[in-house]
Amino acid sequence: MIDQQARSATAIVLDAHSGAVVAMATAPGYDANDVPVVTPRYLPNRAVTDTYEPGSTFKLVTVAGALSDGAVTPQTKFTLPYSITVADKTIHDAHPRGTETLTFPKSSPSPRTSARSRSPSSSDGNAWLTG
Repeated sequence: MIDQQARSATAIVLDAHSGAVVAMATAPGYDANDVPVVTPRYLPNRAVTDTYEPGSTFKLVTVAGALSDGAVTPQTKFTLPYSITVADKTIHDAHPRGTETLTFPKSSPSPRTSARSRSPSSSDGNAWLTG
């Protein structure tokens, strides 16, 4: 939290095989033995009470599902434009950015993105999932 100057943080660890919650934490925390002095906004467990915009976080779920179904491979590259149009609505990132490419580094199973200099048309609703 300090490095990113965040006001709060949430982490949930799941068992990859069963989906069971292994650990859950939120910060800032408080001393459960001294609840009367805790600022009320710190009492709820934000990991389970708050809603989150899926945004970039959901790209991981999409790619994991596509890998699991065999629709893509770790060598597949995904184009991530700043915005896409779905029906009559345009969806975009919170902050302007150029088009990026999502790839899997050879040394790690975790995806990463890199900026590209050219942007495809934002009207191409499938651009974010093309290999």
